[in-house]
Amino acid sequence: MRLLYAYFGDKNGLYIAVLEDVYTEIRAAEQQLKLDDLEPIAAMSELIDFTFTFFGQHQNYIALINTENLQRGRNMRKSRKIADLTLPLVASIESILRRGVAAGLFRGDVDPIQLYVSITAMSYFHVSNRYTLSAMFDKDLGDSDWLALRREHAQDMILTWLTAPVGERKYKSAGSKTTARASKPSR
Repeated sequence: MRLLYAYFGDKNGLYIAVLEDVYTEIRAAEQQLKLDDLEPIAAMSELIDFTFTFFGQHQNYIALINTENLQRGRNMRKSRKIADLTLPLVASIESILRRGVAAGLFRGDVDPIQLYVSITAMSYFHVSNRYTLSAMFDKDLGDSDWLALRREHAQDMILTWLTAPVGERKYKSAGSKTTARASKPSR
């Protein structure tokens, strides 16, 4: 135990090291996908599939993220490494989006971080809430058939939105009505 504290300083230092290790693992695996070598739709589909699979196979990662969220990201803010590890992912998504827009495949109004948050949400929520949702809907959200349908649903939702013509939307403040006006596609 003394060696742990000597190396990491304290319990928080150890926890931050674990967080950094987990994020290093996922970001290294994402870089192995070589998304820039794929056509834009294939690259985005691969990223969605990878994220879906990763969260499904790393439920300890989900527990760690949930714990850190309960702590309001307090420990992650202390790690510059985690933020630095994320920069190549954002750059890769930006590159895929640029190539997709240039090829006339993707809409031109997509924020890469918003997109990644959506991919993560579609890949994460059913895992982090599996037991409560399974009880609520009387359906096993860990069943392989259900997961295959969920994966397909996530792919369809994200890729359909990403490839849809842009409709100009103006959102007003919370509690007010939204307005939507159709505009020319900006592909």
